[in-house]
Amino acid sequence: MRFVTDRHPILSAIMVTSRKVQEEFVAEQVDLLDRATGRVISQGWNQLDQELKDELNGLLKISSVSPLGRLGALGSSISAPTKVALEGGRHSGQLKQFMKQTPEQLRKTIQSFDRQIEKHQTWIKSPETKVKNFQELRPEHRSNLIHHWQQDIERHKELKAIAHDALKGQEG
Repeated sequence: MRFVTDRHPILSAIMVTSRKVQEEFVAEQVDLLDRATGRVISQGWNQLDQELKDELNGLLKISSVSPLGRLGALGSSISAPTKVALEGGRHSGQLKQFMKQTPEQLRKTIQSFDRQIEKHQTWIKSPETKVKNFQELRPEHRSNLIHHWQQDIERHKELKAIAHDALKGQEG
């Protein structure tokens, strides 16, 4: 949720990213917008001192609700990469970008990841299709290229799963 305040002398907006734990919503991260500098200060809600928590409670009015909240409705069908991203971990920024896309854009994104995965799998099976002089390279270099392509495949699979979950969240 995004909250705004016109009564706080320093803060003008607060963004609370929350998640559900054991059927209770808990604040995962709080982004505070400093009115004077425009800087965003990010902290966990539990890391805020009690005085600031008390001050923020009752002072804020809801400005908007993040679309990330829709993913919580998917429950246990959310992929592991999406769970990590929802908690602010790996690919969290990409998840936010996916949530801004339309369903059609997400379908195209998923197809693009499929093509990238297929392309990298082809390179691993036939490295010469990517690097013409592959057999002339040092063994360490060849091994590093293949390892890099395998990492790319894993990353593309993770991002595809996140995009797929974002699409499911939008389509209900």
